[in-house]
Amino acid sequence: MAMQPPYNETAFLEHLETEARSLYQSHQGLAFGPYVFGYAADGFAFGLLGLQVLQWYTMSYATERRMIRILVWWTFCVSTAYTILTARYMLNLFAFGFDVYRNFFNLSWVTTFFLLDAVIQTPITAFFAHRAHILLGRPRWFTMIMVPLLLLTFSTCFALKIKAPRIAIDRLSERSRLTTSLSLSWLTLTVFQDLVVSGAICWSLLCKKSLVKAFEETDGWMKKLVIVFLEAQAAPTIFVCGETSVESLSLLPMYTESLCSVFQINRPKFPRLSSYKSAFTVKIHYPNSPQPGSDRYRAANATQTEIRVETETIQETYHLQPYPVAKSVNRGRSHESFSDAEVVSLGQTPVEELGDILLHDQVETIDRTDRIPRARSKSCGFTLFNGPDYS
Repeated sequence: MAMQPPYNETAFLEHLETEARSLYQSHQGLAFGPYVFGYAADGFAFGLLGLQVLQWYTMSYATERRMIRILVWWTFCVSTAYTILTARYMLNLFAFGFDVYRNFFNLSWVTTFFLLDAVIQTPITAFFAHRAHILLGRPRWFTMIMVPLLLLTFSTCFALKIKAPRIAIDRLSERSRLTTSLSLSWLTLTVFQDLVVSGAICWSLLCKKSLVKAFEETDGWMKKLVIVFLEAQAAPTIFVCGETSVESLSLLPMYTESLCSVFQINRPKFPRLSSYKSAFTVKIHYPNSPQPGSDRYRAANATQTEIRVETETIQETYHLQPYPVAKSVNRGRSHESFSDAEVVSLGQTPVEELGDILLHDQVETIDRTDRIPRARSKSCGFTLFNGPDYS
């Protein structure tokens, strides 16, 4: 039985360094650019996640359900650990291990990022899948598609962490090919389940035959596009599709999983919180919903209408024009009409004063506005009936 030569760690590390320099040193920009871009995108996504969690905590934490609280804190804590490990990995590549190219062959960091991403993403995807299931009317076929997808995607990440070698240099070996197949399978399953969830939400919002009334008749196409883009989480789905396409068409001779690690961004698509307001309200019509004629329905769908009426001040003044005064004829003491003194007294009363006294209560002001009131004059005659002349 031939004896195995003693393991020489120094020679092995020198061999790794030689292979890494021949692979990365000639085109550093193409090799290191995705790492820097992925780290910057990860920092931006974590900052956005922190702002959303802070807004949610200050505005609606006290009124949220327990499940929502657990999901948000779980996402935030695991994402924080993910970002810290990402920073440590980047420092190990470009700061502490500067000019040491063999560090790019270390796959233990890469598989850890895959596992953490699955721990973050699986509960979030399950939440949105449940939401899409409700919006579609709880169909059984959607459950039969999403549950196996979620379990298979999560299991693939565990298998990748267990089977992947710590340091990989021979990309034609069996373990390396298995690692590459598992990583690409995980990416494909992630893209497929994101497409299913986003497509289901878009269908429920846009289809007129669905149970959801998401838009009004007056909504424009731009408003509908923005609402559907936000509610269906189209941005993370588009990003994952682009990432998978880049990995599939990658021309680098090294493992694709070493590039996959830098694109696993903490996608802050946790459930829509009450503080994260949308531009519309989804109305789900269940069979036991109140009828339009009930008071409960009217209270839930009450609207407030503001009516502005412009009014003006109208003032009418009546001028009394007395006829010439004539003496009446007395037909007896019991049928005496007007005496001379009374007629003269009435005739000497000023017309303006008499009109103001008699018509004081007939001037009506409808409303006070800044406009100049419009006065309309109307004249009428005041006639004293004269009896027949018997002279």
